[in-house]
Amino acid sequence: MAQRDPWFQKIQKDVLSKEIPENVDVLVRRDPKDESTLEFLVVYGESHYKSKGAAELDTALIERFGVIGLEGGFAEQIQNAPGGKIFWMILRTPVILVARLFSDSMEYSAIGKALNRGGGAKDHRENHGPADTFFLEENYELDSGFKAGILYLELLLLRAALAAGVGSTKLFKKYIWPRKPKAPDDCTGALCQIRRAIKKIDKAVSIHFLATALPAYFLKQYWWSWLINPVVALAPGSYSTVIARNEGMANAMNDIYEIHPNENKMLVIMGWGHQKGFIENMVRDHGFEIVPMRKP
Repeated sequence: MAQRDPWFQKIQKDVLSKEIPENVDVLVRRDPKDESTLEFLVVYGESHYKSKGAAELDTALIERFGVIGLEGGFAEQIQNAPGGKIFWMILRTPVILVARLFSDSMEYSAIGKALNRGGGAKDHRENHGPADTFFLEENYELDSGFKAGILYLELLLLRAALAAGVGSTKLFKKYIWPRKPKAPDDCTGALCQIRRAIKKIDKAVSIHFLATALPAYFLKQYWWSWLINPVVALAPGSYSTVIARNEGMANAMNDIYEIHPNENKMLVIMGWGHQKGFIENMVRDHGFEIVPMRKP
């Protein structure tokens, strides 16, 4: 279909014949409301940090499109979840440190550039002008697995911190300020019972995590894998972090075509880890085909 249509030659001339970033795919479909018109979608799966030379290609690509969809909104959902702000701080701190360390030679993602061009992201469900930028995950809601994973991971981190503190105290008492050994623990009061119960729970959590981590990881593409081990919901490639988000972004991008019926060529930018799954959803659920990347 695409190779015989004049629109295919036009998209080749406008996009494929120029120098473009790596990991760019082009999709096409006939407009569901007017089969004489083709709709093109350029999918850019980027690395969120890149060299300045690669960033210049991002700028050139963004300037060729009026309507742009962006991976985004997921961070806000994480921070709004119970314990999410602590998890986000743990997740982002290394990234920020690396970005500042290499600030002279690297730049942040094309998503930020697209946002600056459009004056910020808009709600994809509302009608706007011909040059708009949308977060595809603005209305995305974290699933139960991801929320449980955040809390379970923070429980494990708290346990590790307490264990480190207790271990340091024992070393201090043994080697720096030794004391006479205490008599055997014959405590039978309520506080002692609570302490013993906490130790048993702590041991059970450790055994559960170690025993279920590997099976859950190999089943991470299924939504129910977090019921085996909640932390797996946070793993790269899991249902919660990738698969559900790919489907949500594809549905939102399809909505944008309905909102902008006069726009036949759009760009969507996302992390390269989402690109393949996003394209599969657009092909399977929304009638797109993949255009062969034949650069003249």
